[in-house]
Amino acid sequence: YARVMGGDIFGDVAGDDKTLRLQQMFVDESFFSVFSFDLLYGSPQSVLKDVSSVVITESTARKFFNSVDVVGKELRLDAEPSARRLGKPMIITGVAKDVPKNSSIRFDILLPLKFMQLSFDDAKWLNAYLGTFVVLNPGADINLVAQKFNQVYATHAKEQIAINKKDFGYVPKISYGLQPITDIHLNPLYDGGQSSEGGVINGSSPVFSYIFLAIAFFIFFMAGINFINISIASSLKRAKEVGVRKITGSNQIQIIA
Repeated sequence: YARVMGGDIFGDVAGDDKTLRLQQMFVDESFFSVFSFDLLYGSPQSVLKDVSSVVITESTARKFFNSVDVVGKELRLDAEPSARRLGKPMIITGVAKDVPKNSSIRFDILLPLKFMQLSFDDAKWLNAYLGTFVVLNPGADINLVAQKFNQVYATHAKEQIAINKKDFGYVPKISYGLQPITDIHLNPLYDGGQSSEGGVINGSSPVFSYIFLAIAFFIFFMAGINFINISIASSLKRAKEVGVRKITGSNQIQIIA
């Protein structure tokens, strides 16, 4: 599994006398084992293991250093509270290929989730801000896994639910489920007009796809009508030829051909 926090998070990152505003994403160290983003430099298993490690994309590396061979170089995140608590620069431990344009998971720089937790470690089960991606065994029962999620929530959030009911007079209705990654783009589990920090952006509604399909079929239908009209007009001009062919003994199949 890999937890992801990002998408709409941007921050200033300094390196080699330059400061760039980058799209940041905080992830578990298993990120490159769960996803198929390619690394140009660094090991997928260990590239995000250290709290001060970062991975940047190849285009980001070129913007900072005019090179992609930048493992070991330093970056500073002076505006980050976690960086101030860490007390030292971040070290580039990997360089990833640029994110494909059709990906809903986008980033310029990856930071360890435990780096963020230096200043923000939220243990409240009633807050939802992370995206969690899991890789299941091929034979796993998806519904059974989802039931286990809800059992875990009911057990660990029991005390917080009771406090929330006491302070605010209601019990939040929260349940967990699973969504195939191939469904995310057209069925994002967030309001597109709001900020998204669960790692998935550029989501769309299937309504737009239906509208474009309807327009395409309408154009195809009109083109078909125009083709039929042109064919009829052409056949009328050849009526005399058809008559001559019939007189000379052509059968129906020959005339059609």
